Amino acid sequence: MTTLLVLIVRAVDSAAMRDAAQSASWDLVVPAFLLMPVQVCWGAALWRRLARAVDPQARFLESLRALLGSLAVSIWTPARAGDFAARPTLMPRGSRRTLAVAVAAENVLRLPVPLVIAAPAAMVVGFTAYGLFAGAAIAVALLAVGLIWAPGAATRIAGRFGAERHVEFLHGLSGGERLRLIGGHGARYLLLVAQFMLVALAMSGPAEVGLLPMAAACTVVLAAKLMAPLLNFAELGIREGASVVAFGAVGLSVEQALQASLLLYGMNVLVPAAVGAFYWLRSSRRDGQDPPAANA
Repeated sequence: MTTLLVLIVRAVDSAAMRDAAQSASWDLVVPAFLLMPVQVCWGAALWRRLARAVDPQARFLESLRALLGSLAVSIWTPARAGDFAARPTLMPRGSRRTLAVAVAAENVLRLPVPLVIAAPAAMVVGFTAYGLFAGAAIAVALLAVGLIWAPGAATRIAGRFGAERHVEFLHGLSGGERLRLIGGHGARYLLLVAQFMLVALAMSGPAEVGLLPMAAACTVVLAAKLMAPLLNFAELGIREGASVVAFGAVGLSVEQALQASLLLYGMNVLVPAAVGAFYWLRSSRRDGQDPPAANA
């Protein structure tokens, strides 16, 4: 998908990009940027909540530093796979392998609410093959719910590799706690949609796009990125390609769609990653293997 992004950029008219930037309402970008630290802190709070199932002493600042430091490293790995190693390494306590499973669990917990919302949103946008997208979103959401409420399958798979103790903490999460985590990630997603809307409205310039179609397009773009993480590298590709399709369906030009997507990328990825890089370089990371009996 990064190759697709390169092709899109090459096809964009640079003069049209300048015109789109000049006609943008940059005053809307300020509140969007102010939502960035809220997004980051919300994510750290959710990570701390889940990590406490592994390390009951996990603190908010520890979780925030681990999240930011991991972002600085993992964005340069396909599908942000480096997060499974970097984030546990930056947590001061707890089994790193169990924390890596917690990172994987978090990736599943964030899926149900956004994808359920994205299905009807795709119909509002009405792009080509929106029905296929909506069906895929519902299917992935149902699969995620199944994995969350029936972790036994993950335990059996881990047992074949002698690692079942690293997934045992999932069975300790109550139904209420799982619902709170799903709801927390869903609420954070809605905040992200609002942030993306501000950026997209800023870039839309004179284009007259209603709030509902714009919100639906933002929802579809962000859901597409959630459903296809393996096609991302450096956090680029899916969001930009989906932006061209979804925003184009509601009346934005390719240039406006691409600018909105890249601006959101700068806010929510590059700026936090820059802060995380500072912490990563100054932090003392854990070395060595987990103790043989560690599971929390």
